[in-house]
Amino acid sequence: MSLARTQGFAAHLPLARLIGGLGAGQIVGWGTSFYLPTILAGDISRDTGISEEVVYGGVTVMLLVSASLAPWLGRRLDRGGARTIMTLGSIIMGLALILVGISSGLTTYLLAWVVMGIASSMLLTNSAFVAVAQLAGTGARRAMTILMLFTGVASSVAWPVMSYLDGAFGWRITCFVLGSLHFAMGAPFHCWLLRTKLAPSPGTIPARPVPEGISPSLQKLAFLILIPCMCLSGFISWGLSVHIVDLLRYLGAQRAEAISLASLLGVLQVSSRLIDLAMGSRHTPLLTGIVAAVLLSASFAIPLTGIAGGSPAVFMIVYGVAIGSMSLARVMIPLALFGSRSYGRATGVLAGFQNVAFALAPLAYAAMFERIGLSFALWLSFTAGVLTLIGMTTLFAMRRS
Repeated sequence: MSLARTQGFAAHLPLARLIGGLGAGQIVGWGTSFYLPTILAGDISRDTGISEEVVYGGVTVMLLVSASLAPWLGRRLDRGGARTIMTLGSIIMGLALILVGISSGLTTYLLAWVVMGIASSMLLTNSAFVAVAQLAGTGARRAMTILMLFTGVASSVAWPVMSYLDGAFGWRITCFVLGSLHFAMGAPFHCWLLRTKLAPSPGTIPARPVPEGISPSLQKLAFLILIPCMCLSGFISWGLSVHIVDLLRYLGAQRAEAISLASLLGVLQVSSRLIDLAMGSRHTPLLTGIVAAVLLSASFAIPLTGIAGGSPAVFMIVYGVAIGSMSLARVMIPLALFGSRSYGRATGVLAGFQNVAFALAPLAYAAMFERIGLSFALWLSFTAGVLTLIGMTTLFAMRRS
């Protein structure tokens, strides 16, 4: 290996270590919290006497608690506190899992998810991306896209591991093992990983300075437009993804086909992120948001208008790519609009609103499916997609002005 190539590899190693470390932490964090009931809900219900609906309701509690803390934590993150916050978040997440493992009834179980909500607000997506924005410098956008690839496979990694542990040792021991993972690895690793800011790698410094967000005079208006855009798109993706099999069956798929198509959702989301990664920084994140909103609206137009015969497969492909692209836009647009110095505060406030929408969406869609009808849910989703598109287009015009 030549000296130049060796130096180039050494220069990029710290950024790769940051992304890989945070990515592994996000897989463990999401896998042991949001995705926990998917594998353990039945056993928890049978052992404690809590209904499965309430067991899954722990995730709603987690998201609502996280939403209440997000704005406050965002301001702390802007002051450079990602290292302390994420390290402490790992410790609290470990404690929350221990509390789930010793739960004997409704009170102790829900208390565990309240603690889980505190931990998730400190450890999961928002804190990790703020850390990247602060530490990765001009490589932040590319680093965020790669980090999203890790979060996209969290369930694929976590579910088999939890299923094995549950089958071999039971759900309580599984929670204790997962909690110990945060104590023994998560906390010390985050403390070490986030200790210093990275020096820019060769070739990452642009010829012209990258603007730190839009004009301060426009930021308040931009925020008022961005909040409903992110909440509407998130309401669709978080609400429908839970009920996607039922929706595909309504569109004409048999049960086996619906399950097979639904299983493509993670692959489609990751594929959209790989496309964005390949395109690099040649386009603004707001353009990603516009394309995502167009695809989101189009996915619901397919069954509503009979385009492509209202095919469930075509709907699934367009919908999966759309929500994968929108999840990227949700992370990167605040950086483009408000800059790295205010990224924590901006995403903290956004997370406060978004997490409420995320928490309520599955319940709202379930109510619509059962009491009003799937057709109404499709029209509502299409309308939300169009409103998101209008907002994204407006923000794009503001960014260029």
